[in-house]
Amino acid sequence: MKRRKHLYPKYFLSHNEIFPNGVFNIPLDENGVATWDYKGHLGLHEEYNPTMIALYTLSMYNLYYDTLKKYLDEFFRNANYLVKNLAGRGTYGVWLVNFPWIAPCYLCKPPWVSGLSQGLGISVMVRAWTLTKDNKYLHAAEKALASFEVPISKGGVLTIDKGGSWWYDEYACTKSANVLNGFLCALIGIHELYDVTKDGKAKFLLSKGIETAKKFMKRFDLNLFIFKWSKYDDKLLVYSGPKYHEWHVKQLMKLYEITEDREFLNWAAKWSRYQEKYNSITKAKWFVLFWRFYSRVIKKLYKV
Repeated sequence: MKRRKHLYPKYFLSHNEIFPNGVFNIPLDENGVATWDYKGHLGLHEEYNPTMIALYTLSMYNLYYDTLKKYLDEFFRNANYLVKNLAGRGTYGVWLVNFPWIAPCYLCKPPWVSGLSQGLGISVMVRAWTLTKDNKYLHAAEKALASFEVPISKGGVLTIDKGGSWWYDEYACTKSANVLNGFLCALIGIHELYDVTKDGKAKFLLSKGIETAKKFMKRFDLNLFIFKWSKYDDKLLVYSGPKYHEWHVKQLMKLYEITEDREFLNWAAKWSRYQEKYNSITKAKWFVLFWRFYSRVIKKLYKV
C-alpha cells in the first residue's frame, strides 16, 4: 500500500468503462502493441489507432496500480510505441491516424490528427515519466501539448471560433463538429501534465479549454420532452449512446475535482439523473431505434 503513494493516480476511467467488452479482447500485434479491429467498416480491419493504443495503455496502468506486480511490461511496451511514433512537426508533435475515417460531420483523410489522441497520449506520458523519471516521456508530452495551440489548418488540433473560444477537436479534419468526450479528455490530459510540471503553457491551455467547456455545456444537453440524454457532438450526431453518456458523467466529475467549479458537478448530477430515468425504459429503446434510422438517413445525405 505504501508504494501506491508514490504512483501517479489511476486514470479516471476504469478498464471496464473504457472497454466494456473486456480489455483482454483487444487484438495485439506480434510485439504486444494494441490494435483495433474495425471488422471491415470502411474497408478497415486491425489498425493502429493512437487513441485505442493510449486507452489500452492507460488500462494497463490502472491494472498495474491495483496489483503492483503485473501489467507493467504491457504498459511500457505500448507507451514506448507512442513515444517512437510521435511525429515531430517542428515545435510540436502529433500522433497520426493513418487510415481514413468518414461519418456525418467528419471527413478525415490520412494522415489526420485527433485532440482525443493527443490528450490521452499525454496522460500516458505523465504516468510513464512518473514511474521512470525518463525525460523522453516528458519531452513527448510537451511536444504533444504544443499541438493544442496550433490551428487545424497548420496541422494541430485547435479551433478558435468566431466568439474567440478555444476548442480542441477530436476530429481535426474537414467537416468537423465539436465532440464532447474528445474535448474533455484533452482537458484532462493537459491538466495531468500541468499537475506534474506546473508548466505555464499547460496552465494557459487548460484555462482556455475550461472556459469554453463552461460556456457551451448546454449545447450538449439533449433535453427533449420524451427523452433526455447527453449529446455526442454539437451538430448532427446528437445521441451519445450509453457508453459515451457514462464517460461524460465521469469526465464532468473529474473536471469538478480539477476546478472545484460546481457547474461541472451540476451537469454531472443532471446527466446522472437522465441515466437513471431513461437508460432502461422503453422510451430509451425506441429512441435508439429512431437514432439508427436517423443515422442511416444522414449517411446517405453525406454519401458515406
